[in-house]
Amino acid sequence: MAAQFPGALRAIAEAGARRVVLEVPDGEGAKTLQVAGRCYQTPGQARFTRSDLVVALGGGTVTDMAGFVASTWQRGARLVHASTTLLALVDAAVGGKTGINLPSGKNLAGTFYQPERVLADDVTDRGLRRHLNYGHTAGQAIETASGFTLRHGEAVALGMVYAARLCELLTGARGITADTQDALHRVGLPTRLQATVSFKQMWDLMQQDKKVSPGRPSFVLGPRRGTATLACMPQREIARAAYDDVLRPERR
Repeated sequence: MAAQFPGALRAIAEAGARRVVLEVPDGEGAKTLQVAGRCYQTPGQARFTRSDLVVALGGGTVTDMAGFVASTWQRGARLVHASTTLLALVDAAVGGKTGINLPSGKNLAGTFYQPERVLADDVTDRGLRRHLNYGHTAGQAIETASGFTLRHGEAVALGMVYAARLCELLTGARGITADTQDALHRVGLPTRLQATVSFKQMWDLMQQDKKVSPGRPSFVLGPRRGTATLACMPQREIARAAYDDVLRPERR
């Protein structure tokens, strides 16, 4: 894990701090009594005090274990969470819950211990965070064109269906739209426009989207499950075809 974050380790060294790097196994394998014992042994050998700083660099299992160790080392050492996954950032790193697993159950040994800080590097529309805009370019245009009669989540769901069909037209992939529609159906979200939103309204509003720049990849597509890629805004004819295929309200 440490080798994946050379920049963070270099920044600590450049700050003049003495560092001790302790790696733990991936996933729930990090949260065992055996690993906890090793986590206590290392700071003990390094003469770690409660005024020193524990930095949890990793996902939720890392913050769970690091928080547990920090909260119990000399009855409470300083703690900072530097989460590397979205789930850890919005769940495990906040709220102060820590814990390790026991043979009889998950998180049975734990404490409530708040970190001094939670660091996040996905707060601007750069890098991988741009993938979180999936469904939003078309969705926000639909939301606006509906006069905000559609809720944001409903409009983004429609934007996801639109992006799925667009991806099929652009890449030749199959099954993306059907999978998306099925997933949205299961959670009660719409997959077809009921409000009167024309293609022209949606198209014009997509061109005004703050994320869109000429020639700059900004439209998020998902060619396969678990993957995302950025593409430039499609040509109007292809954009219209995707709208007609999956969004255009059915005539009564």
